Amino acid sequence: MADASHEMKTPLTVILSNADMLERQIMSENDTQAARWIENIHVEGTRMRRLVESMLFLARSDAPSRPHQGSAWIGAMQSKVVY
Repeated sequence: MADASHEMKTPLTVILSNADMLERQIMSENDTQAARWIENIHVEGTRMRRLVESMLFLARSDAPSRPHQGSAWIGAMQSKVVY
């Protein structure tokens, strides 16, 4: 879940940044219909960002209770080492 959440953060940042840039341009042109669509992008993008951040928080909170993936692999390799 942490990987999926992390992968979602970058596209959301790009979407929200582009909406900011469009909003600045539209404000100078006084296009109210376009401004409403951009506001919708901001609202829903911000909502998604909060959801992704919550998913990351939950994944990180759960992480200490799980063994690290690498430690299981190292343990298996140690048992195969011949002295």
